[in-house]
Amino acid sequence: MDGVTIILSDTKLSIDSPDKSTTGGHKLRIAPEKGALKSIIIFNGICISYAGDVSAACSIILEFQKIRFSSIEEMSMYLQKKIVDYGDDVEFILACANKQDQFLFKITKQEVSISSDSVWIGSYSAFNRFQYIYKSEQEKSTELQRAFKNGFQKLLEEQSIPEIGDFMVETVFNPKNGACFFYSDSLISHRGLTSISIKANEVLTLDDGSAEIGSYTISTLVSKHCKNPALLHYFNHGNFGILYMPDEVLKNEGRGVVVKDLPPESVFLQMKDQYGLELIGPYFLDGKFYFHNK
Repeated sequence: MDGVTIILSDTKLSIDSPDKSTTGGHKLRIAPEKGALKSIIIFNGICISYAGDVSAACSIILEFQKIRFSSIEEMSMYLQKKIVDYGDDVEFILACANKQDQFLFKITKQEVSISSDSVWIGSYSAFNRFQYIYKSEQEKSTELQRAFKNGFQKLLEEQSIPEIGDFMVETVFNPKNGACFFYSDSLISHRGLTSISIKANEVLTLDDGSAEIGSYTISTLVSKHCKNPALLHYFNHGNFGILYMPDEVLKNEGRGVVVKDLPPESVFLQMKDQYGLELIGPYFLDGKFYFHNK
C-alpha cells in the first residue's frame, strides 16, 4: 500500500463450545488479557502472521526460526509442509521485504499463493464485513492507509463476528524508515461504543477513561529497536499492560504477559529495568497527552 507493507491482526482467542447462549455462536470467548500475538516478526525483513490453531502455529514458527533457508520460496513451501504434517487448521501469511521488493505469501494446506497487493487469512465472514466497512471509510478519507486501519479497528469494535476482536496489532515495513518490520505505536480512547484514534497534529480533549462510563484509553507502546521487537498494550487508567515479545509468546501459545503496577510516570523505566526494552509511544499523565521517544 503506497510502497509500504501493513499487516493488521487482532488478539482475540476463542474456543469451540456447544453453548451458544454465552458466546454469540459456537465460540467461547477467552479473556482479552489472555489474547495472542498473531503477527510474529522473525527477522528484520520477515514477518509471519497466522490464523487457526494457535498452538500448532506457534510450534511451526518456532521450528521455522531454527532453519537457514536459501530462498523465499523454500520458506513458503516449508510452512505449507508443516501445516500438512501437523494436520491442523492453520493458515499463514509470510511477508518478506527489503528496500527494493516486498512479497506476501498466503499459505494454506491446499496452496501457496503470492500477492503484491493484499491477502486475508482467517474468518471469511470477517473479511466480507471488513470490505464493507473499508469501502465506507474510503468514502470519508482519501488516505488509503488511514481508511484501511480505521476499517479494521471498527470491525474489532463492533464485535459482530465472534472469531475476531479485542485489540489491533499493526505491523509495518516502510523502506523509508529502515530495512525492518516493526510494530506501530498508537493511542485509542474508547468512549462506550465509540473510539477515537489519536493522530499527529490533532487537538483533542481526552482523559484516561473510567469504569463508571464504560470507557478506557489504551496505548500501544513499542520497542524502538529492530533487533528486539516487542509491544505493550498499556491501560493508562488501570496501570497495567499486556506485553508481547515474539520469542516469548511463541513458547506460550501466543500469549503475552500481564504486567501489573505500571504507573504512567514510570512505565518506560520499569519496562527497561525488568525486560531490557526501550519502548516509545503515546501515553497520558496527569490528564495530559505525551509521546515518549527517548
